[in-house]
Amino acid sequence: MPLTRTEGRQAAEGADLPDLRAQLYEVAEAWKEAVPEGRSTAGDLRAVLEADVEALQVHWQHVAALPDASEAPAADGTGHVGTRSGAMAVNAALRAVDRHALALRAVPEWQQLRTVRDAVSRVWDTLAERAGESAGRLLGDRRVAEFLRNMSVRACETIARLSRLAADRLRPDRAALPSAEALLALGNAASAYGRSVRRPGDPSTGEALLVLGGGPRPGEPWS
Repeated sequence: MPLTRTEGRQAAEGADLPDLRAQLYEVAEAWKEAVPEGRSTAGDLRAVLEADVEALQVHWQHVAALPDASEAPAADGTGHVGTRSGAMAVNAALRAVDRHALALRAVPEWQQLRTVRDAVSRVWDTLAERAGESAGRLLGDRRVAEFLRNMSVRACETIARLSRLAADRLRPDRAALPSAEALLALGNAASAYGRSVRRPGDPSTGEALLVLGGGPRPGEPWS
C-alpha cells in the first residue's frame, strides 16, 4: 500500500536519524569507558534512560503524523542560525511561552509539549548527574554527542509542530492572541534550531545543546 502524503513526509524526515533506543547501546558503551566503576553501571543507566527515550520517540511519531499546522513567516536570519545561538533562541522562546502557562493549561498540545520537555531534561540530567565528575569526558564522547544531537532534532521538530497546532487552536479567540503569537515564535525558533543541528558534521556536545532547559550551564566543566 503506498504511503499517504503525511506518512511519506514522516518517513523522509526520520530516514536520516538513527533510532534513539538503538543509540542507547552506544551511550552505554561510552559510559563504560568514561565513568569509573563504583557509580551506576552501563546497564543501570540504559534502563533508566529507556522510558524517557521511548516517550520521546512515541511523541515524535505521533506528532509527525498530525495534519500540517500554520507556519508564521520567519524573521530575518532565523533560517540559518548557529547551533549555540539557535539553542539560546529556543530557550528564550520557551520562557516567553511559559509566561502564558496559566492560559495554556487546558490546551492539549501544550500538555504534550511539556511532556517532551520533561523527558529530554530528565535524559540530560541523568547523564550529567550520574556521571558526576566524569560528566565532561562522557558528554564529550562522539557517541554521546551524536545521541544528544539526534535527540535535539527530534525534540525540536516535535515542539515546533505542537506549538503551531496549539497556536492554530487559540487564534480564533482574540483574547488568546498573545499566547498564540508566543507559540508561533517558539515554533519558528525550534524549527530553525532543528535544521541547524540536522546539518552534516560532528558538533561537540557544547554546540549540540539540549534546549528545553537542559544542556550545559555557564561555568560547568563540559560547557
